Amino acid sequence: MLKAFQDDDYGKDGRRVIHRFISTVHVQIALGLTFLSFGSVLSQGLLWPTDAGRILSATFAEFRPGHLHAGIDIKTWGRSGYRCFAVDSGSVSRIRTSPYGYGKAVYFRLQDGRTCVYAHLLKFSHVLDSLIREEQDKTGRYETDLWPQPGSLKFEKGDILGYTGSSGTKDPHLHFEVRDAANRPFDPLTLGFPVKDTAPPVLESLLVSPLAYGSSVNGDFVPCAYGLLQSGPGTYRLRDTVQVWGTLGFAVAGYDPMDGASNRNGAKAMRFYVGDSLLFAAEYAWFDYGISGQSVLEWDYRILRTAGRHFRDLYIHPENDLPFYSRPGVRNGTVQACDPGDDGSGDPSPGASASALRRTARRIPMPSSLQTGDSPQQVAGSFNPFASGSYGIGRGNWTFLAEVSDYSGNCSRISGVMRAWPASEPDGKAVRPVVKQNGVFGTAAGGLKTRFFDDYLYFRWTPDTGTVFRAFLKLTVPDGRSAVMPMMRHSGGWWFYALPLSGMLPDHLFAAVETRFKNGTAGSEDRTIGLHAAYPGRPMLIRSEDNRFRIFFDRDVLYQPVWGQVLMDTVRVSGMGQIAGYRLDYNDVPLRRPAEVFMDTGGDAGDTDRIGIYTCEAGGAPEFRGDKKLGNWISADAKALGFFALIRDTVPPSLSGIRPVFGAESATRKPMISAFFRDDLSGIQAEDQYQFWLDGSRLVVEYDPGKGRGFHRPQRPLNTGRHELEFIIRDRAGNETRRKSVFFIKPR
Repeated sequence: MLKAFQDDDYGKDGRRVIHRFISTVHVQIALGLTFLSFGSVLSQGLLWPTDAGRILSATFAEFRPGHLHAGIDIKTWGRSGYRCFAVDSGSVSRIRTSPYGYGKAVYFRLQDGRTCVYAHLLKFSHVLDSLIREEQDKTGRYETDLWPQPGSLKFEKGDILGYTGSSGTKDPHLHFEVRDAANRPFDPLTLGFPVKDTAPPVLESLLVSPLAYGSSVNGDFVPCAYGLLQSGPGTYRLRDTVQVWGTLGFAVAGYDPMDGASNRNGAKAMRFYVGDSLLFAAEYAWFDYGISGQSVLEWDYRILRTAGRHFRDLYIHPENDLPFYSRPGVRNGTVQACDPGDDGSGDPSPGASASALRRTARRIPMPSSLQTGDSPQQVAGSFNPFASGSYGIGRGNWTFLAEVSDYSGNCSRISGVMRAWPASEPDGKAVRPVVKQNGVFGTAAGGLKTRFFDDYLYFRWTPDTGTVFRAFLKLTVPDGRSAVMPMMRHSGGWWFYALPLSGMLPDHLFAAVETRFKNGTAGSEDRTIGLHAAYPGRPMLIRSEDNRFRIFFDRDVLYQPVWGQVLMDTVRVSGMGQIAGYRLDYNDVPLRRPAEVFMDTGGDAGDTDRIGIYTCEAGGAPEFRGDKKLGNWISADAKALGFFALIRDTVPPSLSGIRPVFGAESATRKPMISAFFRDDLSGIQAEDQYQFWLDGSRLVVEYDPGKGRGFHRPQRPLNTGRHELEFIIRDRAGNETRRKSVFFIKPR
C-alpha cells in the first residue's frame, strides 16, 4: 500500500455536514490543498480519474466471459491506495459494496447526465465510507447498494471519491467507465484523455472458417489458422495462399501494446477488404448492457472453446445486434466463393445467393438415401444465415486486406491472397490443397474423429500405419439402409468427409471407415453417433442414451440451430482422479441465456444430500453449477456446454489464520478480526455462508474471495478484558466448520 495513502478532509457527521461543507469551504480546500500538482489539467476538460498514472491494462469492449468490458482499466502497478478524483462537478448517485463484480464502487453523475463508475476500490472517501458503514450496521450485512437522493451528495471537480484497490477482483487496478444519460457505456478515451500509445497493434494469426456445409478452407471443411510474416511495424502478410470455397468468415488474433507496459489491450476499430471492396467495418465505441451477452457472437466462439484462442470476427453474425458495425451495402463481411452462374446471375461478384451454396455443396456427394420420410429433400446449404450478405468471388486468385487500429490511430494491416477453388470436383476426387498446415484442429494418429458444425457433421480418419490407397465412409441408419461415400484425402495425411444435417435425418447413425491399402489389405473402424437437434424459438429436451442426463433448451436459449450428441465419458480431475459424467459433443455452441441440465442421482429422493452438478475440464478443478433437488433428480443452470458430472461434497471448508490468535492480549481496542477460509469443491459464496461472531453479536465481514480471507475492524473501541470469537463457515453443499477463540484487551 502507498505510504502516501491519506484520507480526505471531509467532516464526519453524515449528509448534513456534506451539504454545509460543499456550500462554504469546499472549493477553497479542494483547490488549495489537494490539487496543486494538477492545476494545469483542471482547467482543460475532464480530469483524469486517478493519480496512479495513465497506463491502461484493458480497453473498452474487450471480451469477458458472458459480457463486454464496459470501461478502461488503469494500471496501479500491483499497489493499492491511489486517489480517485471526480472528473468534473456532479453528485454521487450510487455506492455499492460486494465481494464480487465491481467490489467497492462509486457511481458519479456529472451535471450533463453522464455517469462515471469507479470500481474495485480499496475504500471510499470518508463521507461515503461513513454512509456505507451506517447502512451496514443497520442491515448487519457487508453487501450494500445505496442510491442517495439525486443531487444530495455533491462533489466538485477534483474531489476525492475513493482510493484504488482490488475489491471484487484479483489484481489491483482502477476500472473506470463512463455511461451516457441512457446508462449505455461508451469508450472513455473518446473524451480526450491523453494516453501515450505510439506502437501499432500486434497481429498474431489469421483464422479462416467455413460457415456452412460445402464450404472449405485449405482443402478441408474445418477452420484453419495461419501464421503471419512481419515486414515492418504494423505490416503483416500471409506466407501462403489461402484456398477457399463456399461461404467463409475471416477473424484476427492480436492485441494492442501501450507505451510503458506489456499488457495486451483490445483494438479500437477493424476493417476487411477483398480487392478494393470494403466488406466489413467496426468501431468499438459504445454498447447497451441489455445485449452485452452477444459478445459470444463477436469472437469465434468455437475456437475460443476448443483451442482457447481469441479471434475477433471480421464478419457479422445475423443475431449480432451490437452497434459497432457500419454495413457497406447489405454485406455482412463474409465471402462466397462459387462458380459463375451459381448465384443465377452468371457473375458471382455482386454476392452469392442461397442457391449458390446449394450448387457448391452438391460437389460433395450426399447420401440422400439416408434421409427419413417419403420425400427426401436436398438439404445441402439449408442453414446458411450468411449467404444473402456474402460477397461473391469466382474461381481464381483474390487479394484481401485486414486492418486493425488502436485508440491513438496506429494501424496494422494483414495482406494476403486467397485462391477460390473447391475441395473436390464433381466426381469426388480430392484436390490437393495449396497449404499443408492446419493450425486449429490437430488430429491424433489413428482413429475416426467426428465434430459437429452448424449444419454438417465432419468426419476425419487418420490411418495408424501404412499408405491408404482409398477410404470409404459407410453410413447406416437404424432400419438398415446404408450408403457408402468416398472420403477425400488431405495432404496432411488424413481422410475426411462432411455429412449435411437436417431434421430428416434419424436420431442415430452407424459410421464405419473401410480402407484399401496399396499392399492389397483392408481395414475397418466404426462407431455409433447420436443425432440430436435443438432449434431457436421452440423448447427442446435432449436425453442421453441411458436417460439419466437431460438438457433443456427453452425457446430463447439458442442463437441458431444446434446438432450434436450426448456422450458418456470420464475426465481426470485435479485431486479426485477419474470421474464419470456426460459430455455434450456440441460444447462450442454460444448460448443466449443458460440452458437447464438435469441429472439422475440413481437413488431415491433422500440420496441427493450434498450432491451437486459440476462442470469439469481435464486436469482442472470441478466447478459447482447447482444442486436444485427434484426428487431423485438434480438440476442446474448451464451458461456454457461441456462435461457435466454429479459429485457429492462431504468435506467441510478449511479455516485457518484466525486473528487475534487464541489467548492474545491486544494493546489496541480496535483489533483487526480476520480468518482465512476456503472450500475446494462446492465453494463459498453467499454472505450467510461465512459468519464471524464477537461476544454473541454477528459482525459485518468483508470478504476477499481471491485470497480467501474475511476480516472486520471494529468501528468502536472494545471494552477491556475477555472477548470471545466464533467463526461459522459453510459451503454450498451444507458442510460446516466452526471454531471458537478467546482474546483479551489490555487495560491502558
